Amino acid sequence: MKPTLLFIALLSALLSSAQTKLTTYQASNGITYNIGDTIWLGRGSGMNAKYVYIQASGMTAALAGPDATGLGPGYSGHFGILKKIMKQDDSGKILFTAKIAMSNFWIYLDDAIATCEITPCAATTPHQGKDKYQLLIDLKKLLNDSIITQQEFDSEKKKILAD
Repeated sequence: MKPTLLFIALLSALLSSAQTKLTTYQASNGITYNIGDTIWLGRGSGMNAKYVYIQASGMTAALAGPDATGLGPGYSGHFGILKKIMKQDDSGKILFTAKIAMSNFWIYLDDAIATCEITPCAATTPHQGKDKYQLLIDLKKLLNDSIITQQEFDSEKKKILAD
């Protein structure tokens, strides 16, 4: 019972902390993120490849309980859609809310980038090891498989061709 109360108290503190809403943010990996953008998951940095800096939010967190709020290791290579960008006024950390696999998750962005939970991460350059034509082929496959929308395809294609 005590862990559940502690979890609820911590969750309430996080939700009530002062936050500044942003519509765009240039991250440590050099990418400027906007609401509606697609973000890609790398590998979890915790034990057994569990995600440390991507945590369940809202009802998902409340239902999962304090020991099961991290995203599991099976999500490497999946994507999420960015819903909110917030700067925590007390710590200065950037917190994303993203929809991943039908649920909302909080992402401590710069920490997730530093540990390669979000790709491209700080340790790599965007599109490392692939030429732009291979990236366009991969992107087209995602569109054909209805994993991304035409709008997301067009946006990502523009970024690839600009490199």
